Amino acid sequence: MAYVNTTHPTTTAPLRAEDIHSTSDKKADSIFQTAPVGSSHFLRTIERDHNELRRLFADFAAALSLKEKEEIKNELIRGLSIHDYITETVLFPSFEKEVPNGKDMLNSFKLRSSELRRTMVTLDKMKIDDLAFQPTFTTLMKEIEEAMIFKERELLPALQVVISPLRAEELGRDLDKARKTAPTRPHPNAATSTVLGALAAPIDKLKDKARDFAGASKDYQDVAGK
Repeated sequence: MAYVNTTHPTTTAPLRAEDIHSTSDKKADSIFQTAPVGSSHFLRTIERDHNELRRLFADFAAALSLKEKEEIKNELIRGLSIHDYITETVLFPSFEKEVPNGKDMLNSFKLRSSELRRTMVTLDKMKIDDLAFQPTFTTLMKEIEEAMIFKERELLPALQVVISPLRAEELGRDLDKARKTAPTRPHPNAATSTVLGALAAPIDKLKDKARDFAGASKDYQDVAGK
């Protein structure tokens, strides 16, 4: 399976219809809590998340009401928290084990990830109409895009060339299994610990009942194709 570059929304592959959730239930599980339909290859599951995060940024920029922006922000925080957890607890340990000098490659990235989590915590506590919200959101968007590009250009290709197709599928299944127990709020410590993450997840999901979330956009293909 060839690696597909997803460094910008204009180059992302359109999300398939079966990967898209209905927008009707504002309290439904996130698309980030489900595995992509079809291949379980680790590239597909990471790429699906990256595509969806970029789509949420585009939707936020296009949203007209504060309520809509709040729902998108909530889904962005939830999706980022899940994606951060599965990469930290499943993808990165595999990378360090199987890629020569993998640990060294990840060192600087993990420092940036810590900064990103701090920004997430700050943004999660903010209301859309807070004066500091937009600059904080812009900072988070920049940090996330830089992290995704680094993964797409450096980490994922390096891992793909050293593991077998069977191992790539197994890793994808492990990533998607971890989604089920992932925290849905930002936790600087729980994000890198399966034990702390498992403790935080049930509490997060209870808190999520008080929030409305943006669903996966039905016109995602139009957004991705522009």
